[in-house]
Amino acid sequence: GAAQLFTGGWSMPSVFPTEVHSWDQFYTHRVMPIGLWTHLEDVIAEFPEFDEAQLALKYDDYSTMEEREELVEIASWGAMEMSSSIWIVEPAGFIPHSADLGIVLDMAGGVSSQWPFTIHYHEEGEPVIGGTVQMQANRMFVEPWNPVDGSPFTYDMMVTRDALGEGYMGHMSHPETGLYQPQLYERGEVFVKEGLPVNVTEDHVDLYFEDVDEGIPVPDDAWADWDHEEQRFLTAAERAEYDENYDQVAARKSIVYYPDDHFDRPLHDGSTYALADHILSFIFWFERGREDGLLYDPAVAADFDAAFPSFKGVEILDEDPLTVAYYSDTWTLDAENMVTPFAPTYGTYEWFGFWHMIALGKMATVDGELAFTEDTAEDLGVEWMDYTQGPSLPILEDKLLEAVEANYIPYEPTMGQYVTEDEALERWTNLHSFYEEYGHFWVGSGPFVLKDLDGVAEFVHLIRFEDYPDSANKWMWFLDS
Repeated sequence: GAAQLFTGGWSMPSVFPTEVHSWDQFYTHRVMPIGLWTHLEDVIAEFPEFDEAQLALKYDDYSTMEEREELVEIASWGAMEMSSSIWIVEPAGFIPHSADLGIVLDMAGGVSSQWPFTIHYHEEGEPVIGGTVQMQANRMFVEPWNPVDGSPFTYDMMVTRDALGEGYMGHMSHPETGLYQPQLYERGEVFVKEGLPVNVTEDHVDLYFEDVDEGIPVPDDAWADWDHEEQRFLTAAERAEYDENYDQVAARKSIVYYPDDHFDRPLHDGSTYALADHILSFIFWFERGREDGLLYDPAVAADFDAAFPSFKGVEILDEDPLTVAYYSDTWTLDAENMVTPFAPTYGTYEWFGFWHMIALGKMATVDGELAFTEDTAEDLGVEWMDYTQGPSLPILEDKLLEAVEANYIPYEPTMGQYVTEDEALERWTNLHSFYEEYGHFWVGSGPFVLKDLDGVAEFVHLIRFEDYPDSANKWMWFLDS
C-alpha cells in the first residue's frame, strides 16, 4: 500500500533523568490524543513484545538493573522494527538574548519551565526589579489552548503551563539533573520495597526502604477508585472486593507536605487555593478515562487503562496543612522524582486548573457543545475547546452565566463536602469579574497573568502577577548550579 510521511520537530521541555517513557509517547496511541498517534492502537498490537517491554519500563515492572537493561534492549530494537517514528537528526540550538537579561536555561530544553521564575534584568550581575521583555517564538497558537488537553506545542506551553502555572505538577525541574525540586510543596518522603535500585540526592526528600514481602500496605480508607454513578470515591477496601487484579499493597508510597499557608496562595482572579481544586483534578482522571464517566474521552482512555492497574490509592493525611500519601506500583531510580504531589493539574502535560474554571469546560462537554481533545471534537462535530479566544468563548460565557445562576458545584456528592455555597458564589463572582477584565477564562496562579492575546498575529501579552507570593529570587540559585 501507499506510505504517508510526515515530518515534525520535538524539543525536550527539560532534562529527564531517564527517557524510557518516550517509547510509549511516540510509538503508541496512549499518550498524545491526536490523530498522528491515535491510529497506532492497531499498529502496536502487531508488536506485542516491544509493547510489553516499553510498558514495563514506563511503569517500572522490574526489580533489578539487569532486568531493566534487557527491557531497554527489547524496546530499542522493537522501536526500530516498528518505525512509526523515524528519528532523523538531533540538532543543537542556541538562545540569543540581550546581555543585560538573565535567565535560567535548561540543559536540554533551553528556555524551559524555569523561565517565568528566573527571567530578570541585571546590572553588573545584580538583579534589577521590573522591566519589559519582548520574546520571539517560532510559532504560537498551533492548536487551541485549554487546560485539560489543549495545545502541547512547546511555545504554547511556555505560556499556558509555565508562565500561568506553577511548574510541572508543582515541581521545578533542576536545569542540569532533571531532579524535581519542590515548588508548591515543602518536602517529601518516599518509601519503597527493600532491594529496589533507588537513590536519593537532594535533601528535600527522605528515602526509606521497607522490609516487606508483598509490598507496602495500602490503608482500607485510602481513595482507590471512583463510582461514576454515585459520584464518590471508592476505598481500597472496597476496590479489593470487586477488582480481582487489585492487591492492597504497593511497591512505592510517597508523602508530600504542603506549607501551612498553602490555602492562602492567590489565584489570578482573586480567589485562593482550596482543597476542592486538588480533588476535582483527581475526579477528572477517572471521569475522562472510563466509559461510565460523564466526560469519557476515547482519546485518553487507553492511557488510563494502562496506568490504572499500577495506581493503588491516595490518602489525605491532613487537610490543613495539606499532607497527602500516594500509593503506586510505579517507581523511578531517583527518589526526588517519586514524590507525587496531589496537584490541581490536568491532562497529559499537567496544566494547572482550578475547580470553577475547569467546571465550565465540564459543563460544555457534558452538553455536547465543546470537547477537550481534538479527536473527540472531530467525532462530535464540535469545537476543540479554547479557553482564550475564538468560538469557544461565547459557549463558555453561557456556561458561566448558568453556573452563576445555579451556584453550580460539579460532582456535588463529593465536591459539596469541600465547597460551601458561599465559597462557590465567591468563585463564580471572581471568575465573572476576571472574564470581564481580561476577556478569557484561563485563571492561573503562576508568576504571570495572561492580559491579552491575538491568535492571528501570534501575539501574547503577559503581565506580572502582583500578588504572586514567592520571592523573586526563589529560583535564582539555579544560575549558580
